[in-house]
Amino acid sequence: MIEVEYVYEDIGRVFKKNPRTSSMQYVIQVPSSLGRNPHFPFTHKEPVRIKIEGNKLIIEKIWK
Repeated sequence: MIEVEYVYEDIGRVFKKNPRTSSMQYVIQVPSSLGRNPHFPFTHKEPVRIKIEGNKLIIEKIWK
């Protein structure tokens, strides 16, 4: 059996999205190398909590 090594860190990008309304939106691109990791904590279109702490952006699951 082949052992697969998963990535836990990679480089993404931040994009400004052209607004269709008056509010500006940003998109954070998460590399597929992280998304393929079985420990990736999010699913497609899942709502998340996003906050700024110092110079970090924290993205967390919203637990029900």
